[in-house]
Amino acid sequence: MIWLWIVGGVGAVLAAIAVWTNRRWRLRGLVESAIELARVKSDLEVRRKYNKDRYGRHRQDAAAGIRRREEELLEETQDAECADLVDRINHR
Repeated sequence: MIWLWIVGGVGAVLAAIAVWTNRRWRLRGLVESAIELARVKSDLEVRRKYNKDRYGRHRQDAAAGIRRREEELLEETQDAECADLVDRINHR
């Protein structure tokens, strides 16, 4: 009968160790998951900021290009009008 108590006690101790180890591993997994989540969020923030800056610069460059093209077209139009007036004056 005593051997039954000994086996039961050893079994209880082993079960307690298994539960404690399992909790510890689960806790470690949760901590690692939290660290990985923080790392991913940080990477996303960096990418979002980079893309925002890049997109903003791209928009500014595009706007500057449009303004430059408008100025060129205005100059071409003015040159064409001047040339047309010169032709009219010369043909009279």
